[in-house]
Amino acid sequence: MTGRIILIVVFWCIGVAANSQESINIELDLSSTNQLTISKNNNIYEMETQGIDPWVKSEIITQWYNPDTTYVIEFEYLAFQGLDNLRIYYNPFSAANSVDNGSLQVAEGWYKAMVILKKSDTWTDSQRDYLRFDFGKKAGQAIQVRNIKLRTISEQEYFDWKNPMDKRLNDQLLAYYAKVFDKKIERVQVKPDSIVVVGSGNSSFENCKLSEILFHENAYDINEFVFSQALPNADTFSVTLPRLALKNNREQYDRLYSRWMITDASGNSLSHAHWADDITGIAQWDIPEEKPLSPKGMGGVALNDESSFNDLVELGIHNITYNLVLPSLISLNASTITHQLNGKTYYINPNVVDRMDQMFSLCADNDIQVSVILLIGFNTSGELGEIFKHPDATGGSYTLANVVEERGVEYYIAAIDFLAQRYFRPDKKYGNITQWIIHNEVDAAPVWTNAGDKPQDLYLEQYSRSMRAVYYTARKYNPVSKVFISLTHYWNKKHTYKCPELLQGLIESGKREGDFEWGVAYHPYPENLRDPDPWADVIAGDDLSTAEYITPKNLELIDKWARTGENLYLDCKVRSVILSENGISHTDYSKTQMDLQAAGVAYYWKKLKRLPSIEAFHYHRWIDHALEGNLKFGLWSNQEGTTNDFGKKKPSWTLYKYTGTNFEDQAYDFTKSIIGINDWSEIDDDVNPELDLYAVKVEIVKNGTPVSGAEVFFNKEMRKTDTSGICKFLNIASSVGEIDLLINTAEGSEHVFTVNVDNSKSVTVDIGLQTKEEAGLVVEPYIKEYENYVPFNYSTWFVTGLNTNAQKNKVKMYPNPAIKWLNVEGLEHNSVVEIYSINGSLLLKKTVSGHKVELDVSAFNKGFYLLKGQSESGYFLRKVNVQ
Repeated sequence: MTGRIILIVVFWCIGVAANSQESINIELDLSSTNQLTISKNNNIYEMETQGIDPWVKSEIITQWYNPDTTYVIEFEYLAFQGLDNLRIYYNPFSAANSVDNGSLQVAEGWYKAMVILKKSDTWTDSQRDYLRFDFGKKAGQAIQVRNIKLRTISEQEYFDWKNPMDKRLNDQLLAYYAKVFDKKIERVQVKPDSIVVVGSGNSSFENCKLSEILFHENAYDINEFVFSQALPNADTFSVTLPRLALKNNREQYDRLYSRWMITDASGNSLSHAHWADDITGIAQWDIPEEKPLSPKGMGGVALNDESSFNDLVELGIHNITYNLVLPSLISLNASTITHQLNGKTYYINPNVVDRMDQMFSLCADNDIQVSVILLIGFNTSGELGEIFKHPDATGGSYTLANVVEERGVEYYIAAIDFLAQRYFRPDKKYGNITQWIIHNEVDAAPVWTNAGDKPQDLYLEQYSRSMRAVYYTARKYNPVSKVFISLTHYWNKKHTYKCPELLQGLIESGKREGDFEWGVAYHPYPENLRDPDPWADVIAGDDLSTAEYITPKNLELIDKWARTGENLYLDCKVRSVILSENGISHTDYSKTQMDLQAAGVAYYWKKLKRLPSIEAFHYHRWIDHALEGNLKFGLWSNQEGTTNDFGKKKPSWTLYKYTGTNFEDQAYDFTKSIIGINDWSEIDDDVNPELDLYAVKVEIVKNGTPVSGAEVFFNKEMRKTDTSGICKFLNIASSVGEIDLLINTAEGSEHVFTVNVDNSKSVTVDIGLQTKEEAGLVVEPYIKEYENYVPFNYSTWFVTGLNTNAQKNKVKMYPNPAIKWLNVEGLEHNSVVEIYSINGSLLLKKTVSGHKVELDVSAFNKGFYLLKGQSESGYFLRKVNVQ
């Protein structure tokens, strides 16, 4: 024993842990608490604070451990509102014998927390056999905790603790940002076969070089470059280079992804680096910019079978988000689908592609736009994990893409290139992707887009690279595809990072290093995710500079942010906003709570529909999820005993069906009394945006005949006319005033006309007669027609005198999956048996005189159905799989 301790001390003197990993499970003593309600269920502690000094002691620690190496407390937790403070004491309890960890951030999925007890000088005695966890400093905070351990610190954790590399890099980055240069790269234009770099300065470029920075390299700590070229002895320059080049004299790469910097002969920077910012001429296909027919959408849609898609169609959905864990797309072994890029072959997982083909094709056939959420799973193992995961990632559900290592960048771009090439085709052979949401909730990065414990500026610089990688790749094929930053409902209240500061950082980066068209994918849930009454939010705020959250109640603020002059794309275009994850939960399945949820959905829609910068509303969720911390966001309940199989429609489903239709007000009428209003105008906040946004449709004719394929330059963008001679320009800010319309025809003629952008309009130009006509542009809202309005029928939920569980355990159903026949046994006499499609259509009904029945399902399509049985004592629901 003594020899082992001496050996450990010697090795720790040189900073290396010599002993093996040591881990002790910590249990909490539910009988030793203060101002804390606590219970344990399935090894999960559920707690709610009741005062300003809530704590719980641990059970006694009987296992011996070495305090010189074992001093990390680790646990997983869920906290939908976060926790204002966590302090851990060890006996004898005193301020000196404690470590204040600060706050715990919001964790809407299980997140791992780590506290280093060695930060206190008194953690030296192995007889520290009790711990006390002080969970917060105020009442009303809820947290769930599991898997509490006292364990050995790893070598990497110890090194990172003592030598924070990210702080050094962040200091370098900030110093680079702060530099003032008298030379500048004005523009980087990318053409199909060349790169044009234009620069200017207050003095000559004699003895200066134009140097190239590869995508994975840092612009702020580099002085050796893959390529440099001497600049002329003048105060301006324009350098044209081939777009494709070789690195290491053998590997081809695309300079679309490079940055360019003016340097001296030693490689020191004389300007900020500049990304490609003019890429209007490289797109393979001419795809028009379109907004969805209706903002009404659904988030995180995945199909168990094609028949469930009919439910989305009946709901009138015109936007969805699709979660794609990107490493799953790539195979490191030979497969039936390959993709060629820059001389390399990448293998694609056909199973993932088949699922996307099915989903995206159905969407394209039904005028549903798809926004793909690109995710990198932290649990991605093996070589794929090494390739795709950010090398500094330490936990969470997902990580930032690996944009800092060359191989990671190559695979990341190759995967996006495959998706863009396949799902941007004008013929939509495999379906269509419209937009890209880059990772998830980056202001809560440790849980949802982990890249280690990085300072905000360093994190944002690397995250913006991920955005640009997707943006440049997508626009190789689609000239209007956009990328979106994903943010929680936090605003001035800090998560890990602060939302306004992240957005401002992107804007400043664009002005400094070249802008690109990104939008905001915001998640304005109510303040408390559990509450179904967003109109009762009390701390959200009504001012952009002070609001802690943006929720349904103050939703006008995100529209105001988008319509503020300093936030425009290229100073002239309003950035798109999509509400890519938002929903209304409820606590139980009582009529009161489900009606509250429906009222919350109605309130939300009435708030957003008048805000023009918001293009899409992706409701979360389609179906309740049993593992979502007792939250019930779904328009459907989940079937009892399942995670998220279709159960029963809620009132919110019916209300959402008629949302955006000619029956909207009729369907919404009952919710006004719940909200406490007489008229919907009462919920509108008086938040006046700085700018309006307009659309201009341009029609080019020659002596009355449409001119197709003409390049129209307008509002710093280029569009090509279609076969009708028409192209569109959207989201034009009202501040831009008069704009020249430059028209280049395929025959080589050039024409210039001036358009005053003061409202949405249609402009017809006859280049033969040299005339221009302007008229108001009338945009008709999408209205889904129904023959009549059918209100929600509560009898499916509340049947007087019936017990939904009465027959459940008695009934046997086989075979399942069924092919031709389905046998049901254990029925009560005179039971009624019905089979419904997932969207609720009755397909088969039979009254059973005995205790069993054989049902013919041979004519059913493959997929999932609901079997319902009803008798005097109750009813049951079962899921049936027909093959």
